[in-house]
Amino acid sequence: MKKAIVVVVSLGLVISALYFIGMGIASAPTEPIPETPLLIDTTEPAQLEQQTWKWLETVDSQGGVVTPKVPGAFSLLFEGESVRISTDCNMGTATYTSTDRQLTLGPIGSTKMFCEGAQESVFFEMLRNVASYHINDDGQLILYFAFDEGSMILE
Repeated sequence: MKKAIVVVVSLGLVISALYFIGMGIASAPTEPIPETPLLIDTTEPAQLEQQTWKWLETVDSQGGVVTPKVPGAFSLLFEGESVRISTDCNMGTATYTSTDRQLTLGPIGSTKMFCEGAQESVFFEMLRNVASYHINDDGQLILYFAFDEGSMILE
């Protein structure tokens, strides 16, 4: 009796499948699916190297804003595989790699002069948290922090 029920149910499934295929419901599409154009990011490291980038402001994920106390004192200059860093007190350098808008800076080496009230340590810490970048339509360099913690704007 159980074998008869299994045979009848199996036969019913086969007949249903054949019916749907015949109706075109379960058949493969006969027209080719148009390809979706692949959006390719054309931002290359060479664009980073086109100018000296001056820090304008940093916006954190909570909406807080940090700006340089000395406008124009903080800058980045990407050259080859290194970036030269200027602050309101010392000069620094680091290696960097850039692939598909991902940006990784190596350890920052800097001179060690002491300057009262300098924002240098804050600036260096922000740079250590950079994970990616974008150059917007206004020509500004946006450095994004890891984990959507904020961004730095340079021009």
